[in-house]
Amino acid sequence: MQTPADRVADIVSRIPAGRVMNYGAVGALVGLTGRQVGRIMANVGEGTPWWRVVGHDGRFPLERKNQFGALQQTELLRHEGTPLKSD
Repeated sequence: MQTPADRVADIVSRIPAGRVMNYGAVGALVGLTGRQVGRIMANVGEGTPWWRVVGHDGRFPLERKNQFGALQQTELLRHEGTPLKSD
């Protein structure tokens, strides 16, 4: 049986390049809250495309805590061709 972290990683791994999902949508698919998904994502393993998960408003939660992480997320999404808004 998969753990909640395994289920989250599985869903996030299925998000296609150029697309994003928010934490709440991931949570709805696995029976967790968006906040729980966020906690899991903070410790997600390498190889999981963490940059494809955004906040409910489309913003990068890392903006508040880790400016380098937000810049890295922006660059990874741009590299995949994900359309981004400037604000």
